[in-house]
Amino acid sequence: RAVEGGRCRPTAMLLAPSAISFAPRPPVAARLPAGAALPKLIVFDLDNTLWTPELYQVARRVKAAPVAGRDVKLFPAAAAALHEIDTCDRWEGTQIAVASRTNQGDWARTLLDAFEVPGDPSRRLSDLVAYQEIYTGNKRAHFESLRRRSGLPFGSMLFFDDARGGRFGNCEPVARMGVLSAHCPNGLTDGVWAHAVRSYAALAADEAWMGMVVPASGGAPESPDEASASASAAAREESNGGAHDAAGRG
Repeated sequence: RAVEGGRCRPTAMLLAPSAISFAPRPPVAARLPAGAALPKLIVFDLDNTLWTPELYQVARRVKAAPVAGRDVKLFPAAAAALHEIDTCDRWEGTQIAVASRTNQGDWARTLLDAFEVPGDPSRRLSDLVAYQEIYTGNKRAHFESLRRRSGLPFGSMLFFDDARGGRFGNCEPVARMGVLSAHCPNGLTDGVWAHAVRSYAALAADEAWMGMVVPASGGAPESPDEASASASAAAREESNGGAHDAAGRG
């Protein structure tokens, strides 16, 4: 891990465009107070959270497996977040998982094997991800499996997903399990990443219930029911647009 004076020292290089091109950000964890709690497991959705476009969209235009960096690209902030977890000493002991309900599971696993770890072209994302839960169905099953496999309680996890509530939502049902769930409707952004990490540390400091939804707007974490009420219009829109979920949205 790249460490300087007990803090994270971002890697200076940029990866070649054929791999992952990103600019390392100042690490969020390094700016937290000493002793601030961090999650032990960071769980990322894949489609429209870590990468874009969604695999059901790719499947409509190509038949062969998509090529990492050409057909499917990591969001720049997602690459930066992965780089921070991998290189910052404050994240020592934290693992990474992915939870996707895409029906293009083989493609998803192939992409994880193809994308380079941001800042380290000698490794692949599949080397960085400790647990892969990639299959169709409600994500409650994904998280029950993650709890069994990792031995970690839900309250020590932090989840990022682009689908909040409604018929095909993920953040709200997972939050009801006790997992702090960050909504990122436009893919993982620097703002969502920073706000979610800080929200986890603040809730842990207060010994508060972690089963909340961190809104993309940057507001205070909400209970799943409050999140549904405050975003009823968005939830209806997600539900009405469920055709793409039925097509294998993650």
